[in-house]
Amino acid sequence: VKGLLNSEKKFGQHLEKANPGFLQQSAASQNPTFMLLGCSDSRVSEGTIFHTQPGIMFAGRNVAAQYYDDDTNGNAVLTYATHHLGVQHIIVMGHYGCGGVAAAITSPMTS
Repeated sequence: VKGLLNSEKKFGQHLEKANPGFLQQSAASQNPTFMLLGCSDSRVSEGTIFHTQPGIMFAGRNVAAQYYDDDTNGNAVLTYATHHLGVQHIIVMGHYGCGGVAAAITSPMTS
């Protein structure tokens, strides 16, 4: 945990040095252009994949990048992104070798 906390501190210091006032400004509000509905797999972070600065992409992640129209959390993420943040583009993205997809195929849900 200590290593993660040190990395978070360095991340903030780097952002502030590269763009003074950025952290204070971004703490006040967010105006992302994009929303990503993606997999929660720890190997596929949207910030890493798209090499974006904080505030560009709002993310909703879950196992296997699933969406169901009766999912309260999924609907909350989409509604907040589109109605409150004004997101203009929604990206739905999965990835090769997804363990969530493999689990769903080998052990399908029953009604």
